Amino acid sequence: MNKPATGSLACAGAEGPEKAVNGSVAGGNSDRWCSTASVKYLQVDLGVPASITGFTVEHAGAGGEAATYNTKAFAVQLSSDGSTWTTAVSVTDNTASTTTHPITAASARYAKHVVTAATRTAGPAARIYEFEVYGTPRRRRHPGVRPHPAVRRLHQR
Repeated sequence: MNKPATGSLACAGAEGPEKAVNGSVAGGNSDRWCSTASVKYLQVDLGVPASITGFTVEHAGAGGEAATYNTKAFAVQLSSDGSTWTTAVSVTDNTASTTTHPITAASARYAKHVVTAATRTAGPAARIYEFEVYGTPRRRRHPGVRPHPAVRRLHQR
C-alpha cells in the first residue's frame, strides 16, 4: 500500500508503523510493526477519500513467528477526518495468521487497526506484518475530472 502510517510507540526503532504497509512480510522481525504500548493502534492515511470494501491483516504467524503471537482481538475503524471513527470490523478470538475482512463499501480517508488483545498468550506485544486496505478512490462528480492514475487503486496484489 505504501501510504503514510502512524501508530502507537514501536517495540524498537526498526519496527515502526511504516513496516505494516510496505507490501512485504518476507523480512522477518525487521518487516513488522510491533508495539507494547498500553493502547496499540496502527493508522493509515489513504491520501484521498475512498470507497473501502475490505481489509487483510497479516499477523505474527504470516511473518514466520509462532501462531500464539497472532493478534487475538482487534478492530478496524474508518474515518473521513482522522478524528471521528466508525468500527467496520471487530474480531474477538482470532487464531489465524492471515485474516480477510470484506465489508459493505464505506467512504473513508483513514483506516485504523486497533489492538485490544495483543496475543493468544499473555504477551504484551502486538505484531502486524501487513495491514492492507482495499477499495477505490471516490470519483469526483465533475465531468471531465479524473483521479490521478497513482490513486486509482489503493492497493492491488
